[in-house]
Amino acid sequence: MSPYSQLALIVVGLAVALTLIGAVVLRRRSQRLPLAAMALTLLVLLTLTLIFDNIMIAVDLCRYPEENFSNITLGLVPLEDFSYPIFTALVLPMWFEVLNKRFARQRPPQKAS
Repeated sequence: MSPYSQLALIVVGLAVALTLIGAVVLRRRSQRLPLAAMALTLLVLLTLTLIFDNIMIAVDLCRYPEENFSNITLGLVPLEDFSYPIFTALVLPMWFEVLNKRFARQRPPQKAS
């Protein structure tokens, strides 16, 4: 397994672990999981990554040494490039929800002026 494939697996594994922890926290508080936000974020980020990474590689803005990747590509983009958008799409909406509710409880009530 190539170094970048290993890194991609670690990143996606960490994303899954953090997402599951966030889901447990939200379920204990009887709050809804932000599944729609996660799905929409995932769709947008994967689409943008596919489009713009293909463009950057096509115009030779960046190069990927073939020996460092799995050689599985979508267009010109190595599969490993999608690990970061997956991490972002899973972790950010979940933990935004977890932390937003936590900090909302700690804020003092606003006084009406």
